[in-house]
Amino acid sequence: MMLNLFSRKERAFYNFGKLFRLQKPTEEESLRFLTNRFLAGGYTVSDQFSRQILNKACNIPYYIQYLSAEIWERARLSGTTPEEAYAPALERLLINQADYFQGIRSQLTAFQTRVLTAVAEHGFGTYESEFMQGYRLFPT
Repeated sequence: MMLNLFSRKERAFYNFGKLFRLQKPTEEESLRFLTNRFLAGGYTVSDQFSRQILNKACNIPYYIQYLSAEIWERARLSGTTPEEAYAPALERLLINQADYFQGIRSQLTAFQTRVLTAVAEHGFGTYESEFMQGYRLFPT
């Protein structure tokens, strides 16, 4: 989104400045961030729990903050620990984003939808014929 804002001629900020690609933080940087922010919010969380958040968010800062904010808010409102608030917070986040996800999905072709379904159910793809036939992934 930001790249389009600054690199497309028809956009308001075309060539406004030098492009600089930001890298994801290291896992250790993200762990420190989570630990410190939960602590500032009144909660002590384990490294294992922080890693669970990082893994779910693929160590992407926006997703880490979004999920952590949902967890923190859920824990505060329910009087539970962040660990207990994790599952309901994740569910709430996914429900809140459902329209966004559906908008993306509606732009996919039937074949792309089958590939997405296969990856979502298995977490990986394979070229084995049984897998490809099960999801009708052969070119038509």
